[in-house]
Amino acid sequence: MIDLSERQTRRLENSFYFLLKLSAMAIPFHLAIAYADLSWLQTFTAQNVHSALALFGVNAQLNGAVLRFDGFDVLVSRDSTGWKSAFFLAALIVAAKAKSAEKLLGIAVFVPLIYAINIVRVSVTSYSAFYGVETFYLFHDILWQAGMAAAVLALWFAWLKKKSILAGLARTRVSTFKTAVLKFLPHGSGSV
Repeated sequence: MIDLSERQTRRLENSFYFLLKLSAMAIPFHLAIAYADLSWLQTFTAQNVHSALALFGVNAQLNGAVLRFDGFDVLVSRDSTGWKSAFFLAALIVAAKAKSAEKLLGIAVFVPLIYAINIVRVSVTSYSAFYGVETFYLFHDILWQAGMAAAVLALWFAWLKKKSILAGLARTRVSTFKTAVLKFLPHGSGSV
């Protein structure tokens, strides 16, 4: 029998519950893979990539989820929308031990951030096709797949480190807003 300290036992329990919650998130993930229609997200992502490329003077025609360049087309597929990265980042945040407000704030801040990183990923990958199909597949299949996994983990670690600071800022903003509103209400009109 292994004799564990109270601290070690607590850490093992926390790790077990984290893995249990993370595993439970696999159910909606696989349901989304099987049944979710993400064509709207494909089109939205393609529109954002088109706009991002236009900022740098790259001309492309947009047709739904297809970007047409001079000589080649790029389809923004379901997997190119970044939904899996966003989902997994949200699952990591939900599974971690934290207050609900910290989790909600983490999702509200970091999921849009991972989506923005994905827009950069798809834009750079699309642009890389100008340098040949081999370059495109190097960016698409190797660099950015590892890059997105690293980005998800980096953002999650950043959230873990800063979650209490973020929640404190949110509470301060709500408190400041409440105080400002109360100043403008007539006395005795109730609470906000």
